[in-house]
Amino acid sequence: MPELPAQSSLQWAKNLADVALERTDPTGWFETLYAEADRNPQQVPWARLAVHPHLRTWLDRSQPETTGKSALVSAVAWEMTQKPWQNWGFR
Repeated sequence: MPELPAQSSLQWAKNLADVALERTDPTGWFETLYAEADRNPQQVPWARLAVHPHLRTWLDRSQPETTGKSALVSAVAWEMTQKPWQNWGFR
């Protein structure tokens, strides 16, 4: 597994995107980012592997009726985020 880049993962991704844009390949940086990340979510700036803190706060504060209801979860690693949704009553 490659070492984490010296700069933050967000800055690293921005640098990759800038290079791709200079090459007129606006989406070309995704392949590089995921290949170099080598399945290490710490190197992918948007891979939180947890419920977003703002959503967690909202659910805890508002306590919407969730029993038996479904939740649409946009996540790559569903198995890592499934438990919190079940704890809020979603099926």
